[in-house]
Amino acid sequence: MKGSLTRRGARSWRLKFDAGRNPLGKREIKYVTLKGTKAQAQAEATKILAGALTGAFVDPSRETVATFAERWLRDWAAQNLGGKAHERYGELLRKHVIPRVGGLPIQKLRAADLQAIYAAMGDVSDATRLYVHRVTSRMLRHAAQWGVVHQNVATLVDAPKARTSEVEVLTQEQANAVLEALQGHWLHPIVALAIGSGARRGELLGLRWRDLDLDSGTMKIERAVEQTKHGIAVKLPKTKHGRRTITLAPVTVDVLRAHRRTQQ
Repeated sequence: MKGSLTRRGARSWRLKFDAGRNPLGKREIKYVTLKGTKAQAQAEATKILAGALTGAFVDPSRETVATFAERWLRDWAAQNLGGKAHERYGELLRKHVIPRVGGLPIQKLRAADLQAIYAAMGDVSDATRLYVHRVTSRMLRHAAQWGVVHQNVATLVDAPKARTSEVEVLTQEQANAVLEALQGHWLHPIVALAIGSGARRGELLGLRWRDLDLDSGTMKIERAVEQTKHGIAVKLPKTKHGRRTITLAPVTVDVLRAHRRTQQ
């Protein structure tokens, strides 16, 4: 299938191609606006022409918010996000966005529609409302990059405000009381390491003995374990700061030595 790509602006291109015959037998010529550099436009044009050839092409003017959301979750989110994040993105879109505006053509989505979604979310936490906004904005940013919409309307909406709250940290006396109460219990070494290292749950679950150097009293964080709808998944830290070495107190090292002797 052939198409022609012509420049419309500094970073705007128009793809013209023959989409074949409609149900009435008439030839249909399609026009799609693409954004980005010439190379990016050519790459996207190749995908569109391939989709048109196999019948997978969706006219951007007819694509709904729901169909684009599912396409975005499949084609971008699944390839670029961790399992838990991808699962959470899909959950937020399907629970809060798609039920209200899923049937709307995505090109007709307005900033006011998004504001109405946030207002209708009721008693959910401020953090969840802000998370929905960020996921929706990210999705619409890609919609604009892919030439499906002309503008990311989420940028026209003020992000919902999330009140920050102080994290409650155990005092030394409280930590000592917890460890004292767990003496002899199988949870004791786990809790002792959690308190002594400050590592996250997934990081602790991902620990192997080779990640610990008890002679130098250090612990390396190189992976984490998470629960997804598909089962247990092991992943690398999201950022370079997530991969780190933690120095352990002598009392924590003593607990780990005792725990290892018990395992052996």
